[in-house]
Amino acid sequence: MYQDIPIMVFTRSQWKDEQQGMFFPYAGGVIGEMWHNQKYVFGLFSRYNAYDDMKGWKEADDIIATNCAAHLEPTLYSNP
Repeated sequence: MYQDIPIMVFTRSQWKDEQQGMFFPYAGGVIGEMWHNQKYVFGLFSRYNAYDDMKGWKEADDIIATNCAAHLEPTLYSNP
């Protein structure tokens, strides 16, 4: 098995509700904003790679870091 990259897609309205604690898509951890556009916010669960014995976890981290570096605009809300 290889490490997945579970990117979640929210509407702007859903993202606002999630940031204000109106719903929680996961038990534990937080969802950080990776990027957004006019309609959607793309988020990543903070504990997606909690098991570092999984093959490809470092590669997945590198892919995420590269993606975030390519989108340097400010997040809609402060990430926790």
